[in-house]
Amino acid sequence: MKTVVLFSSPNRKGNTSILLDNFLKEYKGEVEILNVYDLNIEPCIDCRYCYNTGKCKLKDDMIRIYEKIDICDVVVIASPMYFTSFPAPLKMVIDRFQAYWSRKFIIKEQTPLKRKRGVLLMSSGLKGEFAFSHCEAIIKQFFSLINAEFFSKVYAEATDKNPVKDNENIKRIAVQKGIELF
Repeated sequence: MKTVVLFSSPNRKGNTSILLDNFLKEYKGEVEILNVYDLNIEPCIDCRYCYNTGKCKLKDDMIRIYEKIDICDVVVIASPMYFTSFPAPLKMVIDRFQAYWSRKFIIKEQTPLKRKRGVLLMSSGLKGEFAFSHCEAIIKQFFSLINAEFFSKVYAEATDKNPVKDNENIKRIAVQKGIELF
């Protein structure tokens, strides 16, 4: 099973990283982690090139992401929440899937993408699962576009007062959710 992780935190040892590490602790399969902060990705410029081609005109590291998403079995989004949304680098990645939207809804391409599972791992200083609802709605749309079933989620909340490194319960949940994919 091939898994692609889109990791979206500038803090490589922070709450999101620890949550992801626990999710992958007993995970079986081939995992590739793409840190969107390390990639050269331009924002969508609404040039509408994809309306005719189904492909993005911009040639940057998104080409690699498209290739990985097309062949993987599982997509994991691992991200902190910033102002009830995703950090800008991940938002740019999601926006650049406009090319896939164009293929599906404008060009009406009939070749479906490989079916996959989608997982959302998030951390936030906010308390309450409702705080994640904006991000979950965006990711459900994204997963639908890439032909991924929204399979699982782990939300580490109130991390300002209860960091993931000290939260044995959320770490245990993350490990369990990783195991459940098999």
